[in-house]
Amino acid sequence: FSVSANGTLPWGLPAGKIAVALGAEDRLEQQRNQRDPLELGASGVFESGNFSEFAGQYNVQEGFLEVTVPVLKNQFVDSLELNGAGRITSYSTSGMVETWKLGATSQINEDIRLRTTLSSDIRAPGIGELFLSPVLVSTQTQAYPPGGPNFSVKQLQAGNPLLQPEQATTVSGGIVLTPHWIENLSMSFDWYSITLHGGIFSPSSGQIFSQCAILKDPNFCKFVLFSQG
Repeated sequence: FSVSANGTLPWGLPAGKIAVALGAEDRLEQQRNQRDPLELGASGVFESGNFSEFAGQYNVQEGFLEVTVPVLKNQFVDSLELNGAGRITSYSTSGMVETWKLGATSQINEDIRLRTTLSSDIRAPGIGELFLSPVLVSTQTQAYPPGGPNFSVKQLQAGNPLLQPEQATTVSGGIVLTPHWIENLSMSFDWYSITLHGGIFSPSSGQIFSQCAILKDPNFCKFVLFSQG
């Protein structure tokens, strides 16, 4: 369920009125995987390389507000606008997070447009990342240590219901060129920098073995288990 509204306020600056958009949403995210009658999958006839059954769901409530403020109009530049946005999101699995964005856009003249943004962003874990259980099994050949003898390896992958949304800070800037002397030509160039905090990822078996064998990292070595058949 969602509701939103947008429009301009009755007041503003000499360059124009302030534009506003706001809204709220409540949604349910859910997923269910079912195996076929042969029950192929994690503990079925063919254990390796097949999907297993799992189910999970979570609720999300969020609200947002966006504002665009025209600062200049035909003064030094054709136009200059500042914009900002904020969003509050609550996940039933991990709680509340806040995101925001600040930006500016300027039409220098009919040929050049500049833009820049600074934002705080998130990516919430997917249902599979949260609720995948029982584990998925894949079989492969892996050298251990790297360059050493090969072993037949079973890698197990499962969800983690304690995952938190990963967060990032993004800075970007760009220019759009629309030279009036070349009809229908438009070119854009953008630069951006993303700093990720608390990223969500599943290391491959190669990454696990190399981090353990070469760097002796206990965070990876604890996932390396040997057995005799």
